[in-house]
Amino acid sequence: MVIGLYAVDYDDFLSRVALQNMDAIAKNEGYDGWIRASLCPFIDARKLNSNNPFYEYMVHYNSILISNLLEENNINIADVWLMWGDGVEDKNRLYLKKAIGYLYGNLLKYDLRYWCIWRTRLANPKDCSPESLNGIIPEVEAPNFIKFDFQHYVQYRNLALKLELSIK
Repeated sequence: MVIGLYAVDYDDFLSRVALQNMDAIAKNEGYDGWIRASLCPFIDARKLNSNNPFYEYMVHYNSILISNLLEENNINIADVWLMWGDGVEDKNRLYLKKAIGYLYGNLLKYDLRYWCIWRTRLANPKDCSPESLNGIIPEVEAPNFIKFDFQHYVQYRNLALKLELSIK
């Protein structure tokens, strides 16, 4: 399973190239396919600069949907490739960083191995967009997976594992 930050816009050239990059990397690592899931359900999430609680609830809900996907009997997932880059560090979109804590909290009950291709300068798992990789993977040597210590990542950033709901 591949878990990214933003939903994929299939009409966008850069999104299609990112999908090609994912496919090339997965094949290079010996996988015959992948399932792409996104923490943020909004395609244009890069434009959402708000601390609106609605966004936090939506990304929390999406992390639960990802967890439910893992419970499907006919899907056998043991490896999870994480990729979200430094977009989660944006102070105007704190709900994205919180979503990573919620995701980890929802995935704790599964025996999963976490991977990334590289880490960003802020130690986030790098995504495979053409901007991040400086090209299209089939034309360059594909990066290798490296283990990603998801537990340490979440603890170091002191991220909450569950959403605290309050009704006012």
